[in-house]
Amino acid sequence: MRERVAIVHDWLTTMRGGERVLEVLCGVFPQADLFTLTRDPAALSPVLAGRRATTSPIDRVARAPFVGGRFRGLLPLFPFAVESFKLDDYSLVVSSSHCVALGAIAPPTALHVAYVHSTLRYVREAQRTYETSAPGGRLGRAAFRGTAHYMRGWETVAAARPHVLIANSRYTRDRIESYFQRDALVIEPPIETGRFERAAARAPRPCADAPFLLVSALVPNKRVDLAVRAFQGRSERLVVVGDGAERGRLERLAGPNVELLHRVDDATLDALCASCKALLHTGVDDFGMVMVEALATGKPVLACAEGGALEIVRDGETGLLIDAPTVEGVRAALDRFACLPAPFDPAVLQAFAKRFDREHFERRFSDAVEDARRVRRGGANGHAAHAANGHAAHATNGHAAHATNGHAGHGANGHAGHGANGHAAHAANGYAPLEDVPVEHRPAAESALDSLDLRRAVANQPRTARAFKRLLDMTLAVSGLALTAPLVAALGACIVLESRGPALFYQRRMGLDQRSFTLVKLRTMDAERRVTRLGGLLRPLGLDELPQLWNVLKGDMSVIGPRPEVPDRVERYERELPGYRLRHLMRPGITGWAQVNGLRGDKSSIAERLRFDTQYVRQWSLGMDARIFARTFSTVLGDALRERRG
Repeated sequence: MRERVAIVHDWLTTMRGGERVLEVLCGVFPQADLFTLTRDPAALSPVLAGRRATTSPIDRVARAPFVGGRFRGLLPLFPFAVESFKLDDYSLVVSSSHCVALGAIAPPTALHVAYVHSTLRYVREAQRTYETSAPGGRLGRAAFRGTAHYMRGWETVAAARPHVLIANSRYTRDRIESYFQRDALVIEPPIETGRFERAAARAPRPCADAPFLLVSALVPNKRVDLAVRAFQGRSERLVVVGDGAERGRLERLAGPNVELLHRVDDATLDALCASCKALLHTGVDDFGMVMVEALATGKPVLACAEGGALEIVRDGETGLLIDAPTVEGVRAALDRFACLPAPFDPAVLQAFAKRFDREHFERRFSDAVEDARRVRRGGANGHAAHAANGHAAHATNGHAAHATNGHAGHGANGHAGHGANGHAAHAANGYAPLEDVPVEHRPAAESALDSLDLRRAVANQPRTARAFKRLLDMTLAVSGLALTAPLVAALGACIVLESRGPALFYQRRMGLDQRSFTLVKLRTMDAERRVTRLGGLLRPLGLDELPQLWNVLKGDMSVIGPRPEVPDRVERYERELPGYRLRHLMRPGITGWAQVNGLRGDKSSIAERLRFDTQYVRQWSLGMDARIFARTFSTVLGDALRERRG
């Protein structure tokens, strides 16, 4: 029986790098059905235009006359659209994602493999650039900030859904690890190197006044304006190929030696690459397929020393790196290029490009999917490692340990190999059995075993329940701040009178997704870090934590959740207790499941607190929050009475 495969891509309205990869994926899985938010067949290659695709309700909006293709303004609705795809009948789901495709919800019995072209750059590292250019002035910028906050939270949850994450570069993999605390395989995008080699063979010998070439979308984060400004007043020529919102501004900046072309067909682009002096790249790309295409024609690349360019451009070997993303930095690189004692060897450049050829991508992607299938068939929930040549092999889903020459390997998510704090031996399924782990380390080992299940539990939490939890937090924070303001003011005055220093104490803590924030409390210690008499009364009753309602209102914290820790302790606990970072899958709280079970204060067992925190994350519900909230008062009062008697 033929396997049913679904490929989910963000949108199909142009042919750029992501769509070129999608073409190849359609070749790897010729029987696959295609799902996408919106689609414009006239703008696609014959391969993609001829394939039947299921679109989302976004497509109907994008086709409306008054929209004119500007569907990206519906970004807050994209998560709902991609989650609406019905994939129940498929056993393999492949998402090709630079925006929301990885959030597609595959059935429990299906394998979900996500190829990540990029994380949501415009709500993360490029947010300021896009926020500045948002229409609507101050109100528009505020709306964009709110959208960005919502989209970051959704992306973090969605990234837990795929069984396997495959990044298009080490740069993308590093961001995946930083944002989602998951590892990813790296499989670089496929390049039709033969096509560009043939174009180079047909091209005439380059002349002395051959132009530099820049191929890019004309959007703010690509920084094409750096190149256009750098060529002002110079003798060299620049040809820019691309379209986008920045086109009008760039046309005004361009001098007589800069030519802006609209998007061109493949044959024209091949000829431009083959006849240029060098490719100029000023943006920060996750990979940068056009750079490899230029190398395949035997042309060097001048690129900013950031992002995926660092994996393609070797300074002095395959091109030159631009030290700083400034006009002066670009001009300095152009001057270096003009003064090179010898030109770059085209044969060397083409040989380097060969390592990114299409056939390598097809083989490696197919192998990754088969590895993941073996893991699901033979391992416990995807934690088993498979053997290769007598050694434990690297598991595609990032949860199995691998060994090299008999040495213990590392787990791609940091959960494998050495077990809990170095005490668990490497077992056949990638982890040591819990009965072999010392009692004090079992919570950490259990967390490592259940890491993927825990992420899925968070991903499957009802959206309406999470929204209601946030609404309750804001309601409690507003009412609590209003009701306790006189008490906090009075306590603050007493603190200032008792010892020198401010009434409030500020400290950096780690919150949701390991993002740090500034926690505020009433000060309970003096300058010598001794607990004051008043502090000794406030701490047992938790009154010093009343100002944290402000953190709840801001969204740094929740009323109920795992207790936030200071960053240096988090780093230490992560080294000692594998799986500790999983407690950051939910917003930290003023009170929590561990606290109402008697684990308050620095003297309580961190391993035990971790066990209760992960249990809370796994089993969270509004009812559980209600029980914790009710038990908090009796627990705090009981602890305070016991401390006073002691």
